Amino acid sequence: MRIAYRIWLVFAAVGIVWVTPASSRAAENAPATSLVYPVARAGTEDVPAGVRHRSDPGATKVIDQVLKRLMYGPAFNAQIRKRVWTSGREVIGVGLYEQAGQGTGHYNLQVTMHDGAGKHTLQQISDGRLAWTRTEIAGSVVLKRVDVRILQQRIRDADIQVDPAPHLVVGGLVELVESIQRDYDLTLQSGKFKLKSSQDDGDDEQTFLVLSGELKSEVRETILKSSGRDQWPSLCPTSMRMLIATQGDTQTDFGRGLPRRIYFFSDPPPVETKEAEAAPATAPDANVTAPGHLISLIELYALKPITAPSPDRFSFESQDQNNHYVNETQRYLNRYGL
Repeated sequence: MRIAYRIWLVFAAVGIVWVTPASSRAAENAPATSLVYPVARAGTEDVPAGVRHRSDPGATKVIDQVLKRLMYGPAFNAQIRKRVWTSGREVIGVGLYEQAGQGTGHYNLQVTMHDGAGKHTLQQISDGRLAWTRTEIAGSVVLKRVDVRILQQRIRDADIQVDPAPHLVVGGLVELVESIQRDYDLTLQSGKFKLKSSQDDGDDEQTFLVLSGELKSEVRETILKSSGRDQWPSLCPTSMRMLIATQGDTQTDFGRGLPRRIYFFSDPPPVETKEAEAAPATAPDANVTAPGHLISLIELYALKPITAPSPDRFSFESQDQNNHYVNETQRYLNRYGL
């Protein structure tokens, strides 16, 4: 597997980046299903309306609270790390995440990876009107845009009542958490965990709420049918775990009610494959059980409150000579039957 494709996996597996075969030369040899359904999300635009919800009431209440905290809570920023296990090795991307909250829909995500081929970057940013995604992988730049204004206008014209408003759920952590709410049957527990993988987490165990999810059978059937395969793709998740903080960050006393870890697992691959060799036998953080094959982990740490930034801070300015972009507005309109 080429280095460029491994980098693409890190960015696609962030869970909030939609990658298609035509979008980047770096994905030329990628498996078809991993292109349509990236590692950290299922992507269920084609699932029929009326899919039954079987999540526990407690889990539903908690994930609703997480979404409201992200959408309407105070502004914050955090460091983010994305880890993907594939083809016999671990690939890591690191960066920053900023969420304005307070109903603005403003956010800015930046992730970078360095390797022998150079620096590879991902940026996703929204000012509540236009949501942009820019990836640069092995020198190939791809721009994508969602016109949130058109999305909201079309929904109003169709007299469709939606909650939350569309500008709040296009991209960023909100879209990732919402996709988990939509695609998984959720249960809720609590427990003590020792987060090993970031410097600020310390050595003490902390209490977290734990959302555990199993991919809905309807969603699974849709993905398998779309893939054109008989067997489940090894890089597509079937279960997840989310650790939600019950107390603030050890240094800033901020972050209660926000996700700190999001794990995605797939069905165990055959033992002789490179995928089987890639992932650790247990989840990186102590006491986190692995219900399947760990394929990706999102870590948020060093969370801190910030003064609400100016809207101009979330406006995208391209420095690329070729400003051609892929318009993804219709994909979001499809979610509302438009």
